[in-house]
Amino acid sequence: LRAALRGTFRHARITNVAVGVTMAVVSPSASQCGDTTGVNRTTMTAVTTITTVRNAAAIAAATATTTTVEPPRSSTIRWALPGESGDVAELWSSVYMRSHAHLVDPSILRHRDLASFQQRSAARVESGETLVAVTDEGALQGIAVIKPNESEVEQLFVREGAQGTGVGRRLLAAAERALVQSGCRDAHLYAVVGNDAAHRFYERNGWRRNARPVEYKAEAGVLADGDGRKVVSIRCYRFDKRII
Repeated sequence: LRAALRGTFRHARITNVAVGVTMAVVSPSASQCGDTTGVNRTTMTAVTTITTVRNAAAIAAATATTTTVEPPRSSTIRWALPGESGDVAELWSSVYMRSHAHLVDPSILRHRDLASFQQRSAARVESGETLVAVTDEGALQGIAVIKPNESEVEQLFVREGAQGTGVGRRLLAAAERALVQSGCRDAHLYAVVGNDAAHRFYERNGWRRNARPVEYKAEAGVLADGDGRKVVSIRCYRFDKRII
């Protein structure tokens, strides 16, 4: 197999190679023009199906791992309905635990069980502070919570499968518009220290990060063991933006 393909591999770009699957070998012109896929702008010159590869380790070393997201689906940004607070809590809780649990003090997580998210979600939905992104099929993709009296975008969470599809950008823009309609000229938000992906997202959307982190006082929940703290301190960066 190596002898048969040696000449072909010399100038080929390999895409998505795996044992027992189809491998596309593209023309040298694709590599020269910088096309990373060999699709759409180049002509595929050969397609070889490999069913048995003895030297799998060598080919695996040349294999690039890619991350995919769900294709964009039509969605609507609107205010959450009273009956949706449970769905809001489920999304808020699951995304928070995946993205924040390793960044905050473990003691804070005692105040972040599902019941605490349900309590906070119900209050925010009832007060008309929660925006949601919902697909045509009714699936919740993301949430944004605002505090008009404080000119703050308090929460922004997008379900993992919808990240990278524009849902977060649209929710953030809708939150900014809602704050403007409430009379705000400037807005701010906080993002936990270490959440670099979120920091880059906000900066791409026109938000300016302050140089030094601050201790953000977040709402806590009353625990069954009697810990009645009303707030917990989380180390965050503050972001600011002129929204009008």
